[in-house]
Amino acid sequence: MRLERLNKSQVEEIYKTKMQEDFPADEIKPLKAILQGIDKGIYEPCGLFEDSELVGYAFFVKLGSDYLLDYLAVHSDMRNKGVGSTAVMLIVNNLKDADNVIVEVEDPDYAEAASEKDLQTRRYNFYLRNGCTDTGLRVKCFGVPFRILRMGPQQKENHDKLWKLYQEFYRVMLPKEMFEKNLSLNEYIDIFSRDGSIIKEAVPKHTPRLPGEYIQHVLVIMKTADSPAPGKGEGQYVVQQRSLKAKYYAGKWDMTGGGVKSGESPKEAACREVEEELSITVPPEDMELAFEYIKEWDDGTGLLASIFMCRVEVPKDGFKFNTYEVNDVKVMPFHEFLEHVRDHNDEEFCRGLEDIEKRL
Repeated sequence: MRLERLNKSQVEEIYKTKMQEDFPADEIKPLKAILQGIDKGIYEPCGLFEDSELVGYAFFVKLGSDYLLDYLAVHSDMRNKGVGSTAVMLIVNNLKDADNVIVEVEDPDYAEAASEKDLQTRRYNFYLRNGCTDTGLRVKCFGVPFRILRMGPQQKENHDKLWKLYQEFYRVMLPKEMFEKNLSLNEYIDIFSRDGSIIKEAVPKHTPRLPGEYIQHVLVIMKTADSPAPGKGEGQYVVQQRSLKAKYYAGKWDMTGGGVKSGESPKEAACREVEEELSITVPPEDMELAFEYIKEWDDGTGLLASIFMCRVEVPKDGFKFNTYEVNDVKVMPFHEFLEHVRDHNDEEFCRGLEDIEKRL
C-alpha cells in the first residue's frame, strides 16, 4: 500500500463521488477552494493505493513544512480491515521531515447524544492507538469543538505557538471575515457561589461542578425595531429554535443565550452570543439588563442568569444563524413566544418576560 500525490482531475472525481458519502455536507469545503489551494501550493491531496486501486485519501493544508490533515477517509468496502491504521502510518512516514502534522478530532466532551459521543470517542482513540498524541489544545471551528492532536513523536507543547499555527492554516484558506468569525479557542468559565462570589477562575467549560457551585448564564430577549411602542400594541420577537441535537430542550423555540466566559461581563456575553448565533450586532449601550434569575438543578448546582433585552432590525436578506446551535429562526408575536418559553420555564421567569413586553 502506498500514499501518492493526486492531480486535480483525480481530486475532482473523489470530491464528486466519495467525499459526499464520507463526510457531512457542512464539513465539505467548496471544490473551488480546494482546487485554488492546490494552485497556490497550500493544499496537498494524496491518494491511498492498493496496487493501482484507490482505497482511500488524505488531504492536507500545507504551510511550508507544517501540515493540517483536512480529510482522511477509507473507502467503505475497505473499512475495518486495518487500512485506516496503515494510512496513518504512511502519513507519518511520508511526512517524517515535517515540523508539525496536526489533526482535528471532534471533542466527545461536547457531544449531545450518547451515539454521537461514542462515535467521537472511538475516532479519538483510533488516532491515539496509531501513534498520535493529544496536544491539549482545544478549539472551536465553525461552531464545532475540536481536540487538536499531533502525528508523530510527542513533543513539549507550546499552546500559544500551536494556536497561531492552527489559525494560519485557516487564514490562508478562508476569506478574512469568515476566518475571524469562525475560529476560537475553547471556552473557560468562572465558578460562583449562589450569592455571586467567585469560587474558581478559568476552568474548562465542561468541568463537572460540585453542589453549591453556579455558573453565569445570559439570555437575550429581542423585540423587532418596528414593533409598537410599549403599551401601543403587541410586540414581535426574534426567536430561535434550538438544535435538534441539543442536549437540553432539543428543537424547542427559545431565547438566544449561553454561558459567560471567564473574565467576561454578562453584558459582553449577551452581545457576543447574539453575534455568534444570529450574526446580529447589538452595541453594548443598547443591551439593557431586564432582570436576574437563579435556576437550580437537582444535583445542587445551578445557573446565575442575567436576562437582557434589546430591539433589533430584522435582516432584509434573512437571518444568518449558526447551524451547529440553531435549527431555525423566526419572528413571532409576544403571546406565541411566551407560550413556547412557558413550556420549559416556571411562572416567575415568565412574569419577567411579561414585564419586558411592557417596558421594551
